[in-house]
Amino acid sequence: MSEFADKVRLEEIVRSKPSALHVTTDTTVQETARILVKKNFRSVPVWDEEQGRYVGFIDEMDLLEYAVFLAHSALDRREVYSTPLEEKFAHFTPECIQKLSFGNDPVEIILKLPGAERRKCHLFQANARLINAMQIIQEYERVLVRTVSTDYLNYKVKMFVGRLLTRIHRKLDYKILTQTDILKFLFSHIKDLREEDVNKTRVRDCGTFQPVISIPVNETAIDGYLKLMDAKANACAVVDKEGRLVATLSPSELRGMTNQKLKFLLLPVMDFFQAMLGIRAPSPLVCTVDDNLVDTMRKILKASTRRCWVVDAQFRPIGLLSMGSIIRCVLVNPCKHL
Repeated sequence: MSEFADKVRLEEIVRSKPSALHVTTDTTVQETARILVKKNFRSVPVWDEEQGRYVGFIDEMDLLEYAVFLAHSALDRREVYSTPLEEKFAHFTPECIQKLSFGNDPVEIILKLPGAERRKCHLFQANARLINAMQIIQEYERVLVRTVSTDYLNYKVKMFVGRLLTRIHRKLDYKILTQTDILKFLFSHIKDLREEDVNKTRVRDCGTFQPVISIPVNETAIDGYLKLMDAKANACAVVDKEGRLVATLSPSELRGMTNQKLKFLLLPVMDFFQAMLGIRAPSPLVCTVDDNLVDTMRKILKASTRRCWVVDAQFRPIGLLSMGSIIRCVLVNPCKHL
């Protein structure tokens, strides 16, 4: 599959995607939050007018991290990000929650928070090879692809000195390429591989899984998100008293978050799902180390999620299989099967 990815150009994948909607560095954090809610986006690129280029990506977790950071503005900011989690937020009280806000600071301030590398914007030309983009997107989840759109409706043909001159209006266009886009594309070409090769690959062949970050069901949603911030992870397992997986807390649950809903973060995590989603926590997506990888890819794509928990016989999470893990597996595997 990696040999196949080496031949594919990005334009084949993004051709039918809409142009990227962006905010600018001086767009307020509050307005950025509104845009994510209105458009139902997970993230949005940030454009710098002075530099004339994209300078980063902002997602829901970044907005929450900013709000937490702002609530601790009375503290030494360097100290907030250099101490262990249990000390850092030992005094994160209900009063602190009341201070949480998507404020009127420019969104540029988020790009300067610790961990700025994660928000970096990587740009590829449309004729770049898929395998090159996969090298970056396995870690950064999304990249921008620059294409040139040709508007044939504005063409004019002129006769000049016996030659036909065609003037075609061309403009640069940017599209977002995500891990989901890549896996959907790769999955659509699975049928071209030999069946016996495809069946060889198991979940365990993805190598080391992402470590498990977890909270018990009786802890609050903010406890889980603070752990994710500290670990720079994107999924938290919610477990019962026996350690069995009950639900998944991720940045996706922050979609639709407003200043008025920030108080929901103080709720026990299972109540938080009800408050934010209007339904009970969805059942977590799971697999075992012996499951077929292609079948697991199919489950992940069908569930419109970015991950699958690897569980043991007692339904206890032992690792996290992410889209990035699968892409990494494809990259290091030169064979014709996954």
